[in-house]
Amino acid sequence: MLLAGIYGVYLRDIIDPILEINDKIFIQDLRNEIQNRMCKEIALAITCICGESAEKFHEKFGDIRRNIKLSGLEKLGITIPDEIVVHNVSKAPYELDYLERDGIAAAVVADTYLVILGREIEINFRGKSIRPRIFAISKFKEYAERAPRYYNEVCLGERILLNKIARKALGLENIEMRYNARIKIVLKSLNK
Repeated sequence: MLLAGIYGVYLRDIIDPILEINDKIFIQDLRNEIQNRMCKEIALAITCICGESAEKFHEKFGDIRRNIKLSGLEKLGITIPDEIVVHNVSKAPYELDYLERDGIAAAVVADTYLVILGREIEINFRGKSIRPRIFAISKFKEYAERAPRYYNEVCLGERILLNKIARKALGLENIEMRYNARIKIVLKSLNK
């Protein structure tokens, strides 16, 4: 129920009594649980309610940071993360091949990440970092038909797609990308 705060629902009538309990372990567990579920909740809202569009999420629900503050979730210490870890990476759709010819790194990410992190995202892997051109997965409907499993995993924030330039800059060119590479990539917001 407390996740409703990300949509701007006023929750102080619930949060204030929780804070009065003054049980630090319970509040920390609650905070961790909400933080862990927040990204998945936003992904489901974007996918199921907003037609896979981060823009529609903003139109319908407003700025998520503002919603958290106004709802009262901020009193529990709930914040939007500045970085997200993704463990699965695959090749970017061939629709982005034109960027490779121009030497431009590109990444396709969940619309959720655009809501949470913004459009300025730095990608880090083993001490290397890039600032690729970022694309929302919802813009690649043909890719959804060609690779429905990967498309759904990107929509849910479980995978990102990188073009050859981005993979090379991160030192991922030798990792087999045809099927599935499970690694730790950190997406970090540059919108502060």
